[in-house]
Amino acid sequence: MTANSHSVSLHAAAPSSLALEINAGRALARSARPAPLFLVPQEDHKGDWKRIGEEQRKHVDLLLECLRRIHRSTNKSAECRAIAAGLQHKRGFSATSLENKYYAYLKSGDWRVLIDRAKAGPSFWNTDEPSGLPSAFIEFWRKLCEDDQRTNAGAYAELLKIWRTKRDSQGNFYKRIPGYEEWPKADALSSHPRGWSDKNLFRHAPDRFALTVSRQGRAAASDHRRRVFTSRENLCVGQYYLFDDQEYDQRVNWLSSQRKVVRPLGLNALDLASACCFAFGFKPALENEAGVKQKLKERDMLWFVVNVLCSHGYRDDEHGTALIVEHGTAAIRADFEARIAEATGGRVRVERSGINTTPAFAGLFESRGKGNPRFKAHIESFFNLVRNRTARLPAQTGKDRDHAPDEAHGLLSYNAQMLRLSDLLSPAAREELEFPVPVWSKWVSAMMEVYHLINSRQDHNLQGWDKAGNVTSEWRLSPNHPWQSRQEFDAIPEPARSAMAQALALSPALTRPRKLSPLEVWNHGRAQLTRVPVDLMPILLGLEFGVEKTVSGGYITIEDSEIDSEPLRFPVWTDSLRLRNGEKFLTFLNPYRPDALVLTDVKGRVVGVLDRQDVPSRSDYVGVERQLGAARHEERERLLEIGVRHIDKADRKLQMHRNNLALARGEITAKQREQISSAELTAEDFDNVLNSPSLEAPQQKPSFNEHDINSIL
Repeated sequence: MTANSHSVSLHAAAPSSLALEINAGRALARSARPAPLFLVPQEDHKGDWKRIGEEQRKHVDLLLECLRRIHRSTNKSAECRAIAAGLQHKRGFSATSLENKYYAYLKSGDWRVLIDRAKAGPSFWNTDEPSGLPSAFIEFWRKLCEDDQRTNAGAYAELLKIWRTKRDSQGNFYKRIPGYEEWPKADALSSHPRGWSDKNLFRHAPDRFALTVSRQGRAAASDHRRRVFTSRENLCVGQYYLFDDQEYDQRVNWLSSQRKVVRPLGLNALDLASACCFAFGFKPALENEAGVKQKLKERDMLWFVVNVLCSHGYRDDEHGTALIVEHGTAAIRADFEARIAEATGGRVRVERSGINTTPAFAGLFESRGKGNPRFKAHIESFFNLVRNRTARLPAQTGKDRDHAPDEAHGLLSYNAQMLRLSDLLSPAAREELEFPVPVWSKWVSAMMEVYHLINSRQDHNLQGWDKAGNVTSEWRLSPNHPWQSRQEFDAIPEPARSAMAQALALSPALTRPRKLSPLEVWNHGRAQLTRVPVDLMPILLGLEFGVEKTVSGGYITIEDSEIDSEPLRFPVWTDSLRLRNGEKFLTFLNPYRPDALVLTDVKGRVVGVLDRQDVPSRSDYVGVERQLGAARHEERERLLEIGVRHIDKADRKLQMHRNNLALARGEITAKQREQISSAELTAEDFDNVLNSPSLEAPQQKPSFNEHDINSIL
């Protein structure tokens, strides 16, 4: 027995359903059914048998002979292995393939299951392989998939329902199925029309973009289309600022006003060129009088942007500065944008991600409207880094409810007990009380350190870093010495520097390139930025942000527990301001920069800027001495002002002392000298002056000496 050398393995091309039919075939073999003939019926010789071609006819004849031998054997599997070995395991005649075909033939009794449909032509293609389905039907099938909001399997069930009942799930009647002139009939070997197997139709299903855009919308489908990539190459520090807000995955004890556990909120500003988060602020999520948690608001964002422009600055050149914001909390409205442009001479502009409400195609209603999250992907990625670096801090919330720590319930219960206990303790004992949840001040200090470490990292892989030139070189004297910077190398005097350069060139192990940290790049470029004067704050914000305050006791005092648990005091006696108790002003205090208080009159005209008075610890001798020096300086200035007002008294006192001293010494007094030099004296007056006792010679000296005079004076 020989096999056609060009035959193709039926097992490889056979449908997977053959393997599932093995058990059914075995059951049939054990039944009382008459033995199969393993022949091609005579009536098929002019039909399918003729159409498959000579090569396939030989292939089927060989298979029928093999199946006949298998059927006669009592050990079917062993016979399959023997035949496969005799045919040298040719493709289509492996032991597994022969066994699958044997039981499939027993079940169907149709020789057509043995055809290599891949070789027999399109009319014999297996329905689990792509078939020549009409293009109009494929589009109809894809529409069914897109109409199903969940799965393509539901669309397949809908297609079969339409085929069987001529109606869909909505009750719509179908006179014909697109792509078919007549209503399609079931295939002889399946329960559905040819090519309609689920596997085959799933291959013709819409792609991920089409499915997502029809089921979820354009925003969700954007992940499956072409993206726009940009680089930080050729960017300048301060050219793009990205703003966003966040809620930290942390619980913190707030001990100022409400004395409870809160979630910290924050606003961040990231410089795109340096990847440095140069500005950040924290705020507790406290509850209002109605018990509703207060999240960040647009008012907080306005204060934060003003702090960025006044404390850090913008580019006052042809590049300008773009503020990249969203449409939610960290938004900038058109009126605020106009005031920013006015204060910066048009150098600062605002860029926002588009809000897309357009439906994916006609027939859908408008969407709610979403921004583009990739518009500020850099800062979103930075937030992920912050969460990774702070995951070891205590009292974590977890990234969501499903990932919350199991100990959170017991931890918060014990923390609540300690908060109640703290109300009963003395201030000294309260300072020693330990909480499982960090207090706000310690948490802020820990976060400041985290941000510094992130901004100072050098082991990063920031996009476009090398092309942007953010790389430096380091050197060392030997492999045992620490690495030194390029600046230290440049500081070496000649000719030692040239000799060192030659030595380093001969030993590559003594030099290496190093990526600059984001903070290094930011510090290098921030010198090119221009700060908005802080006294322009009322222009940027508007008078509605001002709070009326009265000078009292030489201070303007502001109490805001969200900024500081202690009162903020601003002395009103400065080198440039002399304010009086009882005077009223509009005050502008930026919660993200509470060290400067801007004062205006009721019409918004700037009066001046007050600096916040530091409150050092009693053990901080340097800080206390600094405050004493400031107090003494103010005292001198105020006494000087009073002395100027009473200069006439001082002059009269001085003249009195001089007059009396002259009399005591027997000298001419200032008054007498003035009379002598006066041009209005008559000759008689002049003689009287000359003949006065004090001018007679010899004069009689007083009986007391110089020591007595000084004692009197």
